[in-house]
Amino acid sequence: MKILPEEDWEAFYNMLKEPLDICFRINSIHKHWTRTKKLMEEKIDKILADPTMEKRTPQKVKWYPN
Repeated sequence: MKILPEEDWEAFYNMLKEPLDICFRINSIHKHWTRTKKLMEEKIDKILADPTMEKRTPQKVKWYPN
């Protein structure tokens, strides 16, 4: 079963080796959600300050409140 042309296989396979992005949601009905949010923002600030992570910086979803 061929899912793509043979000449594209190596590029496709190399992309499969790339790490996936991470997505998470803080449940705003949990009693400690503001603390969790603050801790996550602090961790994200550290990542943003790291120049080796320039292309993989976390971002907030614009449509999600809080």
